[in-house]
Amino acid sequence: MQSARTPPGPTLPLSIYHSTLSVQRERVQLARTLPGPTLPLLPAGAISKNTTWINLTTLILQNNSIGAEGASEISKNTTWTNLTTLILQNNSIQDQGASIISKNTTWTNLTTLHLSDNSIGDQGASALRARWPRATISTEDQLH
Repeated sequence: MQSARTPPGPTLPLSIYHSTLSVQRERVQLARTLPGPTLPLLPAGAISKNTTWINLTTLILQNNSIGAEGASEISKNTTWTNLTTLILQNNSIQDQGASIISKNTTWTNLTTLHLSDNSIGDQGASALRARWPRATISTEDQLH
C-alpha cells in the first residue's frame, strides 16, 4: 500500500464510445465528448455504489444525461468523504435533481459544484446554496 504522500500514479484511460474514463487515486472523469452519437446513459447507480474511491476529491461526469434519477443515485454515495469538486454540467438534472443532491450529508468538504446547463431554477439553486453556503456553485445555463 502506498503512503498518502506519494504523488498520484499514472492515469489509466479507457475509451468508451466517445467517452473517456480517467482514473487516478483522487480524480475520476467520465465525460462524454459532444457532439457525438446517442450513447448509452452513464450507469450512475453503479458509480454511486463504488466503495473503493475512498480518496476521491474530484468527480467529473459532465454531458452524460443522467437526469434527476442519476443525480439521486450519485447523491446516495457515502464513501466519498473527501470529495471537494463535483462537476455534473449538462446532465438534465433540473430542480428536482439539485434538491436531491443537496440532501447528501457525506460530502462535507465540497467546495466546488458545477451544475450549469441543467435547467436548474431558483428552487434547486437555493437548496444547493443552503447545503453548501461556502462552496462555489454554478447553476446557470450557458449552452445555446
